[in-house]
Amino acid sequence: MQFTFILVEPKLPENVGAAARAMKTMGFGDMRLVNPCDHLGERARWMAHGSNDILEKATVFESFAQATADLDFIVGATARRRGIRQDYFTGDELLHLLRSKGKTVRRVGVAFGREDRGLLNEEIAMCDALASAPMSASYPSLNLAQAVMVFAYILSPFVLKVNRGKARRPHGNEFRALKNRVRALFTRIDLHRTPNIVNRLLERMAALTEEDVHLLHSVCARLEEKLTVNERSSGRKGQEDHARDARP
Repeated sequence: MQFTFILVEPKLPENVGAAARAMKTMGFGDMRLVNPCDHLGERARWMAHGSNDILEKATVFESFAQATADLDFIVGATARRRGIRQDYFTGDELLHLLRSKGKTVRRVGVAFGREDRGLLNEEIAMCDALASAPMSASYPSLNLAQAVMVFAYILSPFVLKVNRGKARRPHGNEFRALKNRVRALFTRIDLHRTPNIVNRLLERMAALTEEDVHLLHSVCARLEEKLTVNERSSGRKGQEDHARDARP
């Protein structure tokens, strides 16, 4: 797996620099920024402390949607639970969840929100899974760079594993393709008219293992085949009825 750390509208250059340092310490190097502060200024470089290459290579986007468009699986890091989602994963659970994806997921994004208000509801809705680090404080709060460090540490076994041996070539983005396939099927059977059910089903898909993903692709293929046959049959019947009605 390849990991991308996404900072959404960071306000302090020091936080961006410290986040870059945390990433490099744990072996990660791909940073994306959404409408950032001056991430190449002196304050950011001073905190990066030997990680300026990450700042210089960081890609800047105008929106969260653009920053995540090419990713297969998106994890939203959050300290607070929101009513719009029900499933949250701890660090250990997140590691297990991503490992269970096997080769069905190639590019993973880990998104961090604004220092003062985190990720917006519409950004959370774009995430496949939400994760948080357990904390004892009654009002849990981590500095942005601290949060990046925590998640970089949690995910470091992926990097360490790759560094110890030759990495296997991923087969593709089967998980993202499955979500798109399921959405299309929902539309064909008019389930998209009940968004609460659809959103909950899509949210639960984050817990699928590699075996589950392959199994559901097979199920979707059978459903698509059946729906196509039924649609063609209905079309022919409609044409016959129309022809019969048109006879004098």
